Amino acid sequence: MLVLQLVSGRLLAPVIGSSLETWTAVIGMFLAGISVGNWYGGKLADRTASGRMLRKLIWFGALAMLWALAFSKVVAARGAVSWLPLQVRIALLTFGTCFPAAFVLSMTTPMAIKLLLPDVRRTGRVVGAVYALGTLGCLIGNFCTGFYLMAEFGIAAIVLSFAGVLAGLGFLVPTKLVAEESATTDEPRPAFNEDRIPVPIACATVFIASFCAMALEMIASRLLAASHGVSIYTWTGIIGVVLAGTMIGNTLGGWIADHMPRRETLGTSLFWAGFFTVLIIVTNAVVPTLMSSPVKVADDASVWNRGIADAGEWVRAYLNRWDESPLPWRIVGAAGGMFFLPMILFGTISPQATRLAVSDWQHAGRVAGRVYAWSCAGAIIGTFATGWFLIGAFGSLFLILVIAAVMMLLALFVGGRWRNPVELIGIGTVVAGMAMAASFGVNKYLSLR
Repeated sequence: MLVLQLVSGRLLAPVIGSSLETWTAVIGMFLAGISVGNWYGGKLADRTASGRMLRKLIWFGALAMLWALAFSKVVAARGAVSWLPLQVRIALLTFGTCFPAAFVLSMTTPMAIKLLLPDVRRTGRVVGAVYALGTLGCLIGNFCTGFYLMAEFGIAAIVLSFAGVLAGLGFLVPTKLVAEESATTDEPRPAFNEDRIPVPIACATVFIASFCAMALEMIASRLLAASHGVSIYTWTGIIGVVLAGTMIGNTLGGWIADHMPRRETLGTSLFWAGFFTVLIIVTNAVVPTLMSSPVKVADDASVWNRGIADAGEWVRAYLNRWDESPLPWRIVGAAGGMFFLPMILFGTISPQATRLAVSDWQHAGRVAGRVYAWSCAGAIIGTFATGWFLIGAFGSLFLILVIAAVMMLLALFVGGRWRNPVELIGIGTVVAGMAMAASFGVNKYLSLR
């Protein structure tokens, strides 16, 4: 899917251009397909989870990739919709190119979860592993396509090759899996009797978290544009950093979900996601200043102050050396320095929410599909709202403050943080401090568009 996502922008560029709006639509349509595909895939997994069905889904995914190439060539390249307004063209062409493949291929995720899940006590690890491996595939596809394949091969050759890879992968899937045999036995599956949350609450939690995560991804493109421009390298670097952080977060969140399946733990992850989001502003302000200004210290400074100054000078020299590296590495370093840690924390949320929402094995596929579908729905709305409206209306840095506040407030309601007075006071202090800063102290610093 990530290979097709990146080449879709190049396929459609002659007709709708290559702008923030175009990339927003491409990403949003893929997320729409993933959301709907996971929803229906979860239902399908509970009805008929089998290797044979998984094989069929992979083959239909290969056909959907071929459809994307044919659609873009026949409809877009020949100007069949050139008479439509630009925004309508963007929506129509990105839907026809991106949605079918994303819909079909994403149905494999809840199917794989159901086939791999022995009982609900391992829900977190299974969900985290499937999400993490899927994200790893996206990460490799992102970097290979953006930094190598598109420079060395034609777009049609790339799409045809990966459609062939999917077709071959389908042949490798056994028609009868071991997990299916255990699923047909009469042995009861253990129920989930620990601290759980209703499915609607889990869906709302991942919806908001994904909205905020995708908003940060779109903000990253604007923050990096001033120093690194807007190109396929910029988007590849940003998407790669986001996927890498999400992959690590999925793995970590799966382990946390099975070892500490409690609402308070989920609330803690939400709180730290907001906290590390605040640090983006600090990093964005401190690093350029540190790179341009040598660290000075008085002659009579203490040993402690001299040590801090020496460390700061070492960091400045390292950053300046990094700034002389090739452009793709500079982009990855800049995006990673600001957004990698927050994305790890955001990645821990979905496995925990899924683990707390699953009540029995029989409905595990449906619940996992619903939670992941709402996660993608939040990402869709976050992508379009941020790329088309929020950044232009409020500015990038102010939005980062809002996202941090939303995540901390979500920790209050989902994780029951009001039961702990110390943590409640801490969250209130941070939120109040950010509100005061936005209102009185740093408005001129928050006007970056």
